[in-house]
Amino acid sequence: MAITHDLLTSLIIYFLLAILVLASNIVVYFHLEKTHLFQIYSSSAQEINNEFEPFLAESSTGSDDNQTLSIATNVKRQRFLSTLKQIKWHFSGVICSTIVTYALFPGYLSKIQSNNAVNDDWSKKYFVPIMTFLFYFLGDTIGRIVTIKLRRPSINSPRLLFFICLFRIVFIFLFSLFKHKGQSNPIIPYDYIYGLFVLIFSFSHGYCSTLSFMYAPLRVQTQMTSTAGALMTMVCVFFSFAFEILNFIVTGTCYWRIYRVKFVLFGCISQSCIYFLVNTLFNKINL
Repeated sequence: MAITHDLLTSLIIYFLLAILVLASNIVVYFHLEKTHLFQIYSSSAQEINNEFEPFLAESSTGSDDNQTLSIATNVKRQRFLSTLKQIKWHFSGVICSTIVTYALFPGYLSKIQSNNAVNDDWSKKYFVPIMTFLFYFLGDTIGRIVTIKLRRPSINSPRLLFFICLFRIVFIFLFSLFKHKGQSNPIIPYDYIYGLFVLIFSFSHGYCSTLSFMYAPLRVQTQMTSTAGALMTMVCVFFSFAFEILNFIVTGTCYWRIYRVKFVLFGCISQSCIYFLVNTLFNKINL
């Protein structure tokens, strides 16, 4: 919004930047795929999978293609269910954290207004971009970086990490205490407290989600690590996509009636790029 006063142009620029970044990642991935190091990793992953499924080759000897395909399907289903059972707490934690985060951000939080009595530039132009968006991305980034040195709860406490993710639902109540459009007497009338809550909210999302992503592959056998990572990434992409579309529709009914269709279109394109990149990667590591 700071780039231009035209809402539609701002939305297009925002998602075009996301699409360009994702497209560049796809180009880099295909270049990386041809490197010697990537080929060594792919070969090692395939060897591990073959060691885990020795009966597949034995059972397929002398059988028709349909039986071989059935056996392969059963093996993948068993791998999927076995992995999901072992990472269920981290899997559920990512779902809870993602739902709470995207239920509030950006749609709901962008409606919170400054309690400054003076109708100045801070209240009209800079409050939402700084206190909501800048603070959110700042806290989320710091939360992810902190996991390099600080990892609490430990990998041996998956239930505790899950309940921390679940406890984040309290933010839905907390953010309802601040000033919204048409509200004159909010329960918490201080902008700096709102900014602090946004930082805690985003920090907890980045921290808990990253820990869940880090722990999940470590809780399964070596042969299952690729499947565990794939499951965690897919559930995150799915719920992020679903709640972004929901945010577009809900906020569109209030502010963006004219631009909603184009807004959703660019959102779908960016999410499609993510899906393409993730799906290609998972096919390469033989999910």
